[in-house]
Amino acid sequence: MKRLTVIFVISVVLILVMLALAFSFVAFSAHNEYYYDILRDDELAGKAKIDRYVTEGKVIYKSRVELPYSREYVTIHRRLYLNKKNRLPIRYEEDAYGVRNSCRTTILEQKDGATEMLYFRSPVYFETSGYETGDRTLIFSEENIVAYLQVIDNYNFWRKGTQYFEIMVPMDAPIPVMRKKLEMRYLDDSYSGVMGRKVEAERFILRSQGMPEILLCLEKYSHFPLSVKIRKTGLDIIMKGHYRKFWGLFGRLSTEPDDLAFSRYKPEKNTDKAGDAPAYSTAEEVFFENGPLILAGRLWKPAKEGDPHPAVVFVSDDGPVMNAADKMFSALGKKLSESGVMVLDFDTSGKGKSQGNFRDVDDESLINQIISACRYLAGRNDVDAGNLSVLGYKGGGYLALKVSDMLADEISSCIVLGLPHNGPVIDPVNGINRDQLRYYLEREGVGAIDEDYTSKVVNTVNRHLENVAATDDGYVYFLRKKINVRAYRDYLAREPYREMANHGNPLLFIYGRDDKDHEIKLLESLKMVSGANEMIKVTEFRRLGEFLGEMSSEGDAVSFDLDKDVTGIIIGWIKKLGNSAE
Repeated sequence: MKRLTVIFVISVVLILVMLALAFSFVAFSAHNEYYYDILRDDELAGKAKIDRYVTEGKVIYKSRVELPYSREYVTIHRRLYLNKKNRLPIRYEEDAYGVRNSCRTTILEQKDGATEMLYFRSPVYFETSGYETGDRTLIFSEENIVAYLQVIDNYNFWRKGTQYFEIMVPMDAPIPVMRKKLEMRYLDDSYSGVMGRKVEAERFILRSQGMPEILLCLEKYSHFPLSVKIRKTGLDIIMKGHYRKFWGLFGRLSTEPDDLAFSRYKPEKNTDKAGDAPAYSTAEEVFFENGPLILAGRLWKPAKEGDPHPAVVFVSDDGPVMNAADKMFSALGKKLSESGVMVLDFDTSGKGKSQGNFRDVDDESLINQIISACRYLAGRNDVDAGNLSVLGYKGGGYLALKVSDMLADEISSCIVLGLPHNGPVIDPVNGINRDQLRYYLEREGVGAIDEDYTSKVVNTVNRHLENVAATDDGYVYFLRKKINVRAYRDYLAREPYREMANHGNPLLFIYGRDDKDHEIKLLESLKMVSGANEMIKVTEFRRLGEFLGEMSSEGDAVSFDLDKDVTGIIIGWIKKLGNSAE
């Protein structure tokens, strides 16, 4: 009897151990973490983390990419859901964040050979349902490490050789995905030096029309990416670490070494040399009221105290604040404060520390917020309320023009930096045509698209614009997102150049001919108006760059070299206003 009891106990223990081992195996294979360094021209440009989950019916990839030295988005979150059986995409989500919390969202859902798509870069949005993309079409873009995973999952490693895939490429614009063919060709077996050791690897070449050639290196047995190299653009994505995690009560199996931990980058360092301190104080954080909301901003104050200072209110572009635009405003704020000008760079609702939701604002609410910022600044004892200007960058230039007109007795002048565009591709009156779309795709490096598909894209976009113009809805819901249609109608109804031509206050307009939204006919007409109106000054630069200067980095420090001529023109303009007032 005792022997049977012992055998029974041992059997139960063995069963429990086997169950524990089975659970551990499932946990290991169900959740993996991968860490990558992103290099641009052999310099560290960012980091990426990918989580891979396996559920009952799906394979899920989630990634977070941090790009602190990027001119545009600094953080990108991506989520890709694949069908576990055929490894084809079910849903793709991408949130690209600027420096002040607001983001651009792209969502794709695949079902029965058709795609539902949402592009939302407030106030601009584009949505379409039942867009035919094919039964086995993958989502791909060359700088998106998650996009490579579904291609790898669908490549037949037993056959090897050259294999082709239908892909769709999401664009950072309110247009449908672009359709292409992607070639993945086996190159050779090799060894790859990653994570401090040599790893057996297989190398592949990826090609598609309009895309640079890609060298993809995979671990020989797991087939997970070890590195991605694009020589033409100088991009390298290199694996830094790979970890497995337990789920549930077991917690984490391994701890990340410090050199592999994925953490946010250090804050920007002060690069000013001792004994060479500029005549401005560090930007002071300020708060002011706008109805029920509290808005936040940064105030650049001249170091010299005494008489009240002339002042400027900055108005940023529509959508997320790009990294270089943020650095540009900081550099300009510093330079103006050195010259004795008080500068307020504030965040509209939902951005930075300002209350509210950035997706709920329309032109009317934005204009009211700018008015609140102007009156807050004018009400300060250290500000000369008789010399207050409002400065708008690109889309913010249109809003600055409106405020300057509405507060003609309170605002001394309006300054517009860059073209106050209506966004890439879109003509708000006539929609788009084939030539405009081809020009945009060529500029973005997408390459040629066949005529039938070009016509399909053009018709889809124009139909969407007609629907936006025809509806009276304030909001719509699509793919579980709330969309502010009223704000987009306001955006499409803007006529910035007419506002300039009819502007009643002194106006300074600075732009570069290299701006991607350069419109020769409109600008030539505006020059004619400025020739007849002494209150309008138009300054054209042959090459100015999108952000009126160059951003650079050294170690952890990021600096921005603002165009000196632009700074000089703005300072001279403000001083001239002060002399005129006297």
